Amino acid sequence: MNINVLGEKASWSLLSFFGITHPFFNVIIPTVVSTWAILGIIFGCIFLLKRSLTYKESHLRFCILEIISALMDMVSEALGHFTYQHFSFIASLFFFILICNTVGVLPFLDEPTTDLNTTVALGVLGLLYRDFFAIKEHGLRGYLKEFFEPLFFMFPLHIMGKFSSLISISFRLFGNILGGMVISHIWFGFAAENIFLNMANFCGLGLIINLFFGIFEGLIQAFVFAMLSLTYLSLALAHEEKKPDTTTTLEKVIE
Repeated sequence: MNINVLGEKASWSLLSFFGITHPFFNVIIPTVVSTWAILGIIFGCIFLLKRSLTYKESHLRFCILEIISALMDMVSEALGHFTYQHFSFIASLFFFILICNTVGVLPFLDEPTTDLNTTVALGVLGLLYRDFFAIKEHGLRGYLKEFFEPLFFMFPLHIMGKFSSLISISFRLFGNILGGMVISHIWFGFAAENIFLNMANFCGLGLIINLFFGIFEGLIQAFVFAMLSLTYLSLALAHEEKKPDTTTTLEKVIE
């Protein structure tokens, strides 16, 4: 067991028994605990929200339908047509990252997205999803052919472009969420030693800072990540013809 200097997070060295103690093979314990807690929160929310959809006149049902409708429109506009499979992936990515970004407002939980391992894993997931459907759509030969267009010596640049998109989307999420957490900790640490700033926190300034960096920024970054993943997917399927999808109505999607 050791301590990560940045954030002072305990980690577990998986291969220490074999004499391998490189930090690359360490597992950040708070990240694992928070991620499993988030999965529990997601399953609990699914159960509760599914029951709320049975009440036709509830305000919660109206809000859920509006959010789903907005995500459906976003997918339709980006891809040129609605596909439930792509919608479910983007929606799942958005809600998971949203909860990861905002779970820090709860006691004893850390945002998993302040760990670079989490954001890179999410970026790799989006990259693999995009390339899988690009190969499925264009075939392996057509997919590889794009790496040599318009000239064969462009191959290294296309490879760099693939990895740069992964680095960009992963580091953007990591940097923004970690930056917000650091700013919040600095503020509250400084305010604890200053009576005037402490009074400002009691008057609501602390709540505003928590809402901005804990909720608002988390929502924006989750939307940006999902939107970029959707954009990369739409570019990979740029030559895909519009296909009819019978699951286009809101009522069928929420069933």
